[in-house]
Amino acid sequence: MLRDYEPNGLPGITFAVGSDMPWGKGAYVAGGYNAFVFSSLTQCFGTDEQLLIHANIGGTYLKEDGKNLTGLVFGFGTQIKVYKGFHLIGEIVNGDPYEHGAGSIYQFGIRQFVSDKFQIDCALGSGISGNARASTWFTAGIRYVLSFNKSNNFAPNGRRID
Repeated sequence: MLRDYEPNGLPGITFAVGSDMPWGKGAYVAGGYNAFVFSSLTQCFGTDEQLLIHANIGGTYLKEDGKNLTGLVFGFGTQIKVYKGFHLIGEIVNGDPYEHGAGSIYQFGIRQFVSDKFQIDCALGSGISGNARASTWFTAGIRYVLSFNKSNNFAPNGRRID
């Protein structure tokens, strides 16, 4: 997280980089080395973070069968506060760092904020176009947010005080 968003103010900015190595066993082993990088802008509406909207853009690299494949990834999503730390989430994404030519997908689900830095979520998704068209999936995961902001002052609800 490069910059936290301000409710009804300036958007937040994040940067992510990741990779998957072609090691291991089973159906989810990558066919080759891949890497991705993307940035996201998040806009917050409401003083209690009732609605978040984000846009992502980035690039992918996949080395598979001796070929160097690159791609563009982008997406739009939202998070809607339902009750306390419980939220509904939805997203439309084009591109996949793990599969060249994947196409577009949508997913929706729930997210529970245990704290501002620790979240649990799960989602159901399906393909819209490209190689992803015929696929449907369910995901569940945890997220720990690292912040590179210098301020370590936090309000009781976990939001940073500047």
